[in-house]
Amino acid sequence: MANIWYLVAIMFGVHEDGKVDVYIFKEPKNAPGFYSTISCQNYVSANASYLAETLRIQYGDRPLKQLLCAQVDSVKQLLETTKQ
Repeated sequence: MANIWYLVAIMFGVHEDGKVDVYIFKEPKNAPGFYSTISCQNYVSANASYLAETLRIQYGDRPLKQLLCAQVDSVKQLLETTKQ
């Protein structure tokens, strides 16, 4: 599989069932993801206000715990663990 990266936000706070809120950005819109961690990081630097506004719309005033560029396999694993 190609080395694809996704931009993932993890929010502070834990639900009663022990799960946390995770947001996977659908950026860039013209590709299946980023082709390197550097391009993902550059996107974050160039679009910080857009990313912050997207998270504010989704989660209100809850603070961001972590914003990371994760490989597709890590994202798949994260999605599998959140289904349980």
